[in-house]
Amino acid sequence: MKGTMMGHGAAAASTVCGIALMLFGKSVMHSGPVGDGGMYGLFGVLLIAAGGLLTIVTIGLWLFGTLSQLFGPRAVIGAIGLLVLAGYFSRPFLGRGPIQAASWGGDIRAGPGPEHEVFGVLGTGAPLLLLEATEVSSKGHLWFHARSDDGVEGFVWGGDVCATVEWINGVHDRCPPNRSAHSVGHVDFGPGIPVIDVVEQVHRLLPGKWRSSDGEEGVVEYGDQMEVDMFDTTGAIFASGFWAIQEDRSSPTNIVLRRDVRLLEGSYAYGPDFGLLSLDTLEFVVDWIGSKPSRTSTYRRVR
Repeated sequence: MKGTMMGHGAAAASTVCGIALMLFGKSVMHSGPVGDGGMYGLFGVLLIAAGGLLTIVTIGLWLFGTLSQLFGPRAVIGAIGLLVLAGYFSRPFLGRGPIQAASWGGDIRAGPGPEHEVFGVLGTGAPLLLLEATEVSSKGHLWFHARSDDGVEGFVWGGDVCATVEWINGVHDRCPPNRSAHSVGHVDFGPGIPVIDVVEQVHRLLPGKWRSSDGEEGVVEYGDQMEVDMFDTTGAIFASGFWAIQEDRSSPTNIVLRRDVRLLEGSYAYGPDFGLLSLDTLEFVVDWIGSKPSRTSTYRRVR
């Protein structure tokens, strides 16, 4: 019994170390200043990967050893095989499931990426069923496994997709027929407000030039087509990329501003994810997600 308890204790300690490594890696990844060449991001990713691997291996070995003592190794291996098969065949039905959307007009391709063959074309406003989001992104938008209204199934770029009744991370915007006709002076993050309404309000108000009050980033310009330019103190652009608004529970308001920017000379300029706390026509306030200690920044519109 004593050996077993020590085994449990070692497993618990190893798991705690793995989780701590992942949390530290996330903090490091989000703490790097824009223009640092991506070293903070790379180091953070390596720490997260190491912590995740340590945690998974520890839990796997502990579970296998414990269950093997109770049921025997053959029974445990057989059960794992059945679970893997069940997970494989049920994966299309896991998560949120298919989501109804529409097309801005674009291509259906054989794979997730512009390099794949085109075998279908979508008209503007054509209904589209999003089956699954891939991990491939282009210009700030994800690629989706989707099915058109006439049954053609393939992959579509999120920049050619708009949301209808619920928000989908990775698509371009809310479809024009579903947008509100009312003018917007500020974003309402109140409880009970549908996420798609909040995202639509942000998309209306955020485009334009903004200056950080603390001087951390200078002037940042968010464009209507989800592009972003960053200016130095002389007014010259030093980094460009794309921005996106996503639903994410890491933000107090569940709304996150994400940016993928690169320095003009080509190296990666890693910027933090921002939790959007408030936004109106004149200023917005963000929380630097993962920053230790926590910090907020205020941006004011440049006229």
